[in-house]
Amino acid sequence: MSNISEQQKIPKNIVQYWSDRNISENLKKLSSSWVEVYPDYNYKLYNRESAIDFLTENYNREVVNAFEVLKVPAMQSDLFRIAYLLANGGMYMDISQKAHKPLNEIIFKINKLIVFSRDSGSIINGMILTPKDNSLLRVIFENILGNISRRDDYRAYHVTGPANFNKVLSNENCVVLKKQDVLKYISGDKLYERKNDHWTTINSIENAYYNNNDFR
Repeated sequence: MSNISEQQKIPKNIVQYWSDRNISENLKKLSSSWVEVYPDYNYKLYNRESAIDFLTENYNREVVNAFEVLKVPAMQSDLFRIAYLLANGGMYMDISQKAHKPLNEIIFKINKLIVFSRDSGSIINGMILTPKDNSLLRVIFENILGNISRRDDYRAYHVTGPANFNKVLSNENCVVLKKQDVLKYISGDKLYERKNDHWTTINSIENAYYNNNDFR
């Protein structure tokens, strides 16, 4: 049976990422909210190891290498979410987000990339809904792979993060919803459980990337 209903064009997949195998009880509660609110969706939480397995099965070695050289979990997540959505379509939500009620009434019959913005209009990349193999997301993906290959910047925002979305996307070529307008559906804290390798602590190329073949 297809996971795309006659009415809903975006596949019923939900994907999240946390680099470690073990997650805290708080994050478990947040992630379980997506299973509870979307019982008819295919839910998957990936860690670094399972993400590498997915990329190996679905992409070439260049993409796998690009993921493996990233030291910073947030950068790993940035790249992986796009790779997953290109292959399968569906919904990516940061693990810091909690589901309250289904977004179905918003995404009903939409067959385009859906992203969210701050009140300032800046697009964020922590909440993405899309059909599989979306052409705009493909452009963003290729740009990020190029950024990683060059290794000339260590700032997650620019290398793998929202800067890449803001360069490509606008209200004219995709659906942009204000995050503030969907709080009854989704809420969360972007400052969840910071670690020593949180992207905000990275201040050099050496801290952002592994060298040679020492990344596995």
